[in-house]
Amino acid sequence: MGGPTLRELKKRREIVGPEPERPRSTYLEWNYEAEIYAFAKRLGEEFDRKLLKQALIQREYANMQEFKAQEKGEPIPDNIHNFEFVQEGDKIITEYIIQEYNKSYPDDVVNAVKQYLSSDDMLSHVAKHIGLKDIILTNEFPVANETLSNTFKAVVAALNHSKGIERAQLFVKDFVISQMNGKDVYEIWDPKDPYGYLTKLLSDRGVKRGGA
Repeated sequence: MGGPTLRELKKRREIVGPEPERPRSTYLEWNYEAEIYAFAKRLGEEFDRKLLKQALIQREYANMQEFKAQEKGEPIPDNIHNFEFVQEGDKIITEYIIQEYNKSYPDDVVNAVKQYLSSDDMLSHVAKHIGLKDIILTNEFPVANETLSNTFKAVVAALNHSKGIERAQLFVKDFVISQMNGKDVYEIWDPKDPYGYLTKLLSDRGVKRGGA
């Protein structure tokens, strides 16, 4: 396609305005198997393909596909979805964050960092960054942050089953704990009563206040 034609198409596109965002699955050239393959390659991870695909299927989506098949009298598909993977991935993520930060910080600080890093806002941000939004199978549009977050958790679980816990933990380190780069944990941890917390901490460590 020549330069003048491209310029004319661009000019028309600017007049009409940007297209509304829509799922990539609605595009004719969309190839799900190719998207799955490309996703794993971008991340440099070797997933069991079947497990990765399961991690991307929301329970509501699977239920809807089953219902549609029943209505049409077609063979009912296996109701495979990521619900259990979500629970497992959440546990892997939170336990690894706690494990890493327990090495250097007290429980209150560790808990604050865990809540920050494992929040739906944070994990959905990571999910978008690695391209999960384009390959999630869901009835939602636009995809909710909670769904993005849950799918990321399910992917962590799929990696655990594919390559083992150490690889899954490294994945969490690279994509979740790395979000702390350039941040001070004490920017995140904000005790409501700093003086009371310090007094309790000193007392727990057997340190007496002056004049006591």
